Amino acid sequence: MAKAFFSSPFNDIRKIIGTQNILKKLIEQVDHWPQEISNGTVLVMVKFLDYALDTIGNNPSAVDAFMYRLLHSADYSMAKFSIKHFTDFFRGLKKIETILAHVDMPANFKIYIDRMAHLLNVVEPFKQMAAIEADEVILNIRTCTLQQV
Repeated sequence: MAKAFFSSPFNDIRKIIGTQNILKKLIEQVDHWPQEISNGTVLVMVKFLDYALDTIGNNPSAVDAFMYRLLHSADYSMAKFSIKHFTDFFRGLKKIETILAHVDMPANFKIYIDRMAHLLNVVEPFKQMAAIEADEVILNIRTCTLQQV
């Protein structure tokens, strides 16, 4: 995606100048850039997505939830720990989208900003995670949902 803009050398001077202009516009926004997304955030998300989490079930009862937490404590801990990083990531993406929505970017880069806005406003779990403020999230294992404290 955006990695291609910055990692592939261009032979065309217009593409080089276009990439330089994108970088200039991003640098102009550096003071407003959110702190939520860090290397650690992305690392935890990758670890979670690679983790073989035992299934929780669609509608666990209170007893099922307690037993899962007791018998699958590593999975429960991984899910609980990772949720904070996922909410940080989506909250940070929402801030980036808000910042860049009003910046005049080339169409070939603006498409990614528009796509981010669409996903954060239409995909309900993404929208919910982006709306949760820092330190407000808990994992409700009974309903397998996020809840604000």
